[in-house]
Order: sequence, then structure tokens, then C-alpha cells
Amino acid sequence: NNEKKEIKIIEKYLPMQLSDSETKNACKEIISKLLVNNIQDMDRVMNELKSKFNVKIDMIRASAYVKQILNKDAE
Repeated sequence: NNEKKEIKIIEKYLPMQLSDSETKNACKEIISKLLVNNIQDMDRVMNELKSKFNVKIDMIRASAYVKQILNKDAE
């Protein structure tokens, strides 16, 4: 399939993305660093993640992890 071949070629030039566990650990690290313990400060966490990891982190996945972590802390 030509599309799959093209994707493999393009992926060689893209920066390596953090794995799920690396992303989750990065989220926990930033939350701890910023002393965030509620969902109202989520934007601070997301800004710091974007600043630190730029294109290496999937921000959609990171957002889900941050919400999950902060909601768990709120319980």
C-alpha cells in the first residue's frame, strides 16, 4: 500500500514522540514541580509541558493524563 510506505518515509523526519509512560511521567513531574492540585490550574501544566517538550509530546494525550491525575488528586 502506497499510503503506508509514504507514512513510513515521513515518520523518519518527524521528531520521536514520547511513549505513553513517558508522557504520564512528564505530566506527574510538571504537576509536582508547579505544586498544582486542582483542575483550575491545568493551563499552567499544559503550558509548561508544551514549553519543555514542544513537538515531542502528544498534547491531546497529555491533556487526558493531566485531567486524570488532577481529578484523582481532588478525590
